[in-house]
Amino acid sequence: MRRIYFDSMLFIYWIESHPVYGAKVERLYERFRRQGDEICTSVLTIGEVLVIPVREQNLRLKLFVETFFDAGTVSVLLIDRDVVERFATIRAATKIALADALHLACAGSHQADVFLTNDKNLLRQNVADIGGICDLDDKTL
Repeated sequence: MRRIYFDSMLFIYWIESHPVYGAKVERLYERFRRQGDEICTSVLTIGEVLVIPVREQNLRLKLFVETFFDAGTVSVLLIDRDVVERFATIRAATKIALADALHLACAGSHQADVFLTNDKNLLRQNVADIGGICDLDDKTL
């Protein structure tokens, strides 16, 4: 069983039915679950995914997002002292955006085997305690 950390953008692609990436994310999510992998993300992801429903006052979509993350099929990881200290190390050493650094720190703190993202800038990063950073087209998944 692997621990696979989904970057927030993957959930946004899926929930908003992105024409290129939405179905791909859904297929990966279903395959990982069938394989018994643990899919996880940060509590920050919930906030990022809720931006559009809140902005558009789409209560139905907001409820869907909340229900999805409350269902227990995705482990929602909390941001604690270890995550914050890792975040500071990442931000001090790189020019990674604040939210991305926080996601990487959370994945590292919880020893993710894979950090799955579609952000090509993150693919070049080497973060302690993350097995690897992969994109949606990575054949090793």
